[in-house]
Amino acid sequence: MLCLYTVGIVGFKISSLTPYKWAFRDSTPTTKNEIKRASLMKIHKMLHSALDIRIITGNRYERDDEEDIECS
Repeated sequence: MLCLYTVGIVGFKISSLTPYKWAFRDSTPTTKNEIKRASLMKIHKMLHSALDIRIITGNRYERDDEEDIECS
């Protein structure tokens, strides 16, 4: 997950009161512990189309059931 954050694919929130933290050129580096404490994570909008992510009102992220995703 740290790798995905470092290249800017995901951002995370440590609490509902803090803004999302995204990696960018002059930002302070994050640690594995910060990511472990994350309460929410987001995939950057630039990847929504490529990953076929559709945000529907009422449901934040919804996966198509047509395709089975296997994790190995």
